[in-house]
Amino acid sequence: MIKTALRAPLFLCAGLAPSGCVQDKEAHFIAGAAVSRYVTDFSGSPAYGCLAALSIGVAKEAVDRSSGGAADGADFLPTTAGCSHTIRW
Repeated sequence: MIKTALRAPLFLCAGLAPSGCVQDKEAHFIAGAAVSRYVTDFSGSPAYGCLAALSIGVAKEAVDRSSGGAADGADFLPTTAGCSHTIRW
C-alpha cells in the first residue's frame, strides 16, 4: 500500500510529460509537500498541513488570475498529491 501511494505522484508527472507542463506541475507537487510538511511538523496535524498547502496553492492561482498571469485550475491535483505524500501511512 505504501509503495503504491508513493508511486502515484510519479505516474501523475509521467502522464503530464507530453503536455510540456511538467516543470510547473513538479513545482506544485514540491510546494504542496514542503508547505504541508512544515505546517504538519509545527502544528502536529496532517489535516492542517494539507489545508495550508491547498490554501496557498489556491491563493497563488488567484494572484495569477488577478495579475493577468496564466491561472491553471489543473494545478490543484499535483499540489494535493504533494500534500498527501507527506502524510504518514
